[in-house]
Amino acid sequence: MPNPTWFRKRLQDPFLKKAHREDLRSRAAYKLQEIADKYKLIHSYSKVLDLGCAPGSWTQVVRRFLGPKGLVVGIDLLPVEPVEGATLLQGDITDPAMQAAIGRLCPGGFDLILSDMAPHTTGIHHADTERSAELVGLVLDLCGRWLKPGGACLAKVFEGAEYPALRQRAKGLFGFAKTVTPEASLARSREVYLLGTGFRGARVARPDQPPPAPSPSPTEPPAPSPTPGLKMGRKKPAGEG
Repeated sequence: MPNPTWFRKRLQDPFLKKAHREDLRSRAAYKLQEIADKYKLIHSYSKVLDLGCAPGSWTQVVRRFLGPKGLVVGIDLLPVEPVEGATLLQGDITDPAMQAAIGRLCPGGFDLILSDMAPHTTGIHHADTERSAELVGLVLDLCGRWLKPGGACLAKVFEGAEYPALRQRAKGLFGFAKTVTPEASLARSREVYLLGTGFRGARVARPDQPPPAPSPSPTEPPAPSPTPGLKMGRKKPAGEG
């Protein structure tokens, strides 16, 4: 049962009160709002993937930035109430079927990948930080799969012994990488946010798309055009906000 003092303080939380007034589903909305405003992460045309989107407050914030050409896709293990203008999926981001579904929704790749995913905590510090680092490692893997060149990533992580290696990896993938702690984060929280902008890693081939045709070698003549009437064969292909 929650400590009564903690419960009273929670009810007086200014970000929680503000979220209720502004019809946002959790105070976490203001963490994303602050970071997105400061680093210009979301534009009216952005294509955004929101990992671990339940209960939907980050998706709500993203949707408020977007115009008619923008897109936000959210995924979570838990069911999420609909957010107008967003596409929400329930499932495991490590499931190939869910990954294929996301690829079909945004075949050109995303401008921004967000993750507010967190592991089920055990209260054992090193175990919780290790599992959190594994989730962020997965997010960085997915950047290589879905993030457009020049794109950005923002991922929550519990800061621990594993964090320096994660930050170093992000520095290799992005032109700019930084640890960010928004004002709305609770003072006692272990969470920080790993931000990367200017993605420079090549997007890897996805199983839901055929590989690109190789460019002809400069020392060889280009391949002849296919004979009219013949079809070229193509293999069909077999994640608190």
